[in-house]
Amino acid sequence: MGSWTVAVVGTAMMAMAQTTSTAPSFEVASIKVHTEGARSGSFPSPGRLWVGNRSLKGFIIEYYHYKEFQVVGAEGWMDSIAWDIDAKASGPANFREMQEMLKTLLADRFHLRFHRETREIPTYWLVVAKGGPKLKAPDPNDAHPGGIANRPHSLQGWKEGIGMLVGFLGGDLDKPILDKTGLDGVYDFKLEWSDDIRSPDASERPADLSKPPLFVALQEQLGLKLEVHPGPVEFLVVDHAEKPEVN
Repeated sequence: MGSWTVAVVGTAMMAMAQTTSTAPSFEVASIKVHTEGARSGSFPSPGRLWVGNRSLKGFIIEYYHYKEFQVVGAEGWMDSIAWDIDAKASGPANFREMQEMLKTLLADRFHLRFHRETREIPTYWLVVAKGGPKLKAPDPNDAHPGGIANRPHSLQGWKEGIGMLVGFLGGDLDKPILDKTGLDGVYDFKLEWSDDIRSPDASERPADLSKPPLFVALQEQLGLKLEVHPGPVEFLVVDHAEKPEVN
């Protein structure tokens, strides 16, 4: 991949959700090695969280919102052993609050410590194509509450900013995306494409020849394009972790 320019952010032993007297935490939590069943997660009642079949690296990716390539140092058992967590707060708690409690749990029970680094690597820059953007301003009479419908080879957004488009597109690309459009505000948009560039074997999912490839669709349908440039990307580097005591 070539040389990386690295800037360390914070101390070398920054704690993931470092436990303090004010850190939000669950009242009780059970951790077990996963034995059977599919990957799953749920909030069966306000203040209760159940997550099954996640590795430690999987918990970091999901609850700290990193992509897999951005989490380094989580090797061996951290990536291969799956866990089930069943936790309950002392009272009703919303999703955001329980995410913070889960981070505290990882620090307490897995003794997880990390630091963040910003590395310059190849990235996609989303820019405005020649001819200008083709995004639509929302209809003021449209009662749609806003959001994105994410389907295979299709994204449709209502009253959403470019950041949301970038976030969803990032799941389909092999490099991180940086928003360089300079476009503010919210828009309605629809994007449909044919190729599945995440698949190592294109024959696994035949292209829909009635639709253009993703890079072409972006220009034709939204007036945007992707360019490859070096760019700063944050990485989470695991410094220490231990297998938790199961209960």
